[in-house]
Amino acid sequence: MALLDILVAILETIVPFVAMFALLVGVHEWGHFRMARYLGISCTQFSIGVGRVLWSMTDRDGCEWQLRAIPLGGFVRFLGDRDATSVAPDGAGSALSPDEKRRRLLYRSPLDRALVLAAGPAANIALGLVVLAALYSGYGRPMVPPVIQSVIPGAPADVAGLRQGDRITSINGMRTDSFGDIYSEIALHPDEPVLVVYRREGVEQPVEAEITPKGVKVVTFGSAQTVGRIGITSGSAINQPTGPIDAVALGFWDVAKQTRAFIITLGQLLSGNRSIDDVGSPIRMASIAKNAAADGLSSWTFMLAVFSINLAVVNLLPLPVLDGGQLVLCAIEGAMRRPMKPQVMVYVQIFGACLLLTIMTVLTLNDLWTLIRSMAV
Repeated sequence: MALLDILVAILETIVPFVAMFALLVGVHEWGHFRMARYLGISCTQFSIGVGRVLWSMTDRDGCEWQLRAIPLGGFVRFLGDRDATSVAPDGAGSALSPDEKRRRLLYRSPLDRALVLAAGPAANIALGLVVLAALYSGYGRPMVPPVIQSVIPGAPADVAGLRQGDRITSINGMRTDSFGDIYSEIALHPDEPVLVVYRREGVEQPVEAEITPKGVKVVTFGSAQTVGRIGITSGSAINQPTGPIDAVALGFWDVAKQTRAFIITLGQLLSGNRSIDDVGSPIRMASIAKNAAADGLSSWTFMLAVFSINLAVVNLLPLPVLDGGQLVLCAIEGAMRRPMKPQVMVYVQIFGACLLLTIMTVLTLNDLWTLIRSMAV
């Protein structure tokens, strides 16, 4: 029975994660694929997963659609690529006709290549927007008003003079429409001063206060994460009815907030203000996907939107093997007004791949160690 319980627990973790990851990667690669097709660039393979091919079909344009054994990744292969990463030309450029070159990504202008590269992250952002708008339109938007229910004596908010009933309108210039916005913004700034603007009943003008959130260790997935707290509590949640137009507007706003929060977190990590424990590998993503699925379809779908936005931001980082790094190379090539040497491109790609593999290995080992320690307690 214990073995069966273990198998069920594994399936409960793997299935929601694999479904989410495959969908995110599929949408990302679909963005690359559709932009390439729009520009007249030929695609020879569209693959979801890695490893052995389980199923494939070839469409009328000559693109082979594949489903592979391990659904953790995917790629689009363009005509003339030596491999799925589009590292270098195939050496036959001098023998190609102008029309054949036009159909190959590697011979297109830096602008065309940049459009194809940017279409992947753009597709993930679009997915996040559509999912959030659909959730808000269908379920409404659960929202806790940004009004202080109580203030903990001696806490940073109390020291700054905040009281019960104060409505916080912005933090560091970011509008706070809900208590969740307050929580998220404060959490990003442990032990860093923030400017809080609030309104108080009976006071005509907004009041400003500089507050330094106290850094607090919060255990997430068995690991301690430092977040900011100012010692205030919220009232009860209300369900905010949302029409289709408002749902799209709220979706745009939430996409912007999620993107900003993720960028701030990365900046704090690079500057040393955040621990590596605050960044997760696919192991942590699997745990979050499992917990979200256990809370219901709407919760899992919301996390799908969040991860889709995060995936877009990660892919835009200037690492050579990622879309962002390739966009930087396209910009350099455009400024130089001549193609970069294939050998240089190969070395840059190898460096980027090694760097990314090192980062993922460190994050995965860190999450594995955290998981082992939590199981041993």
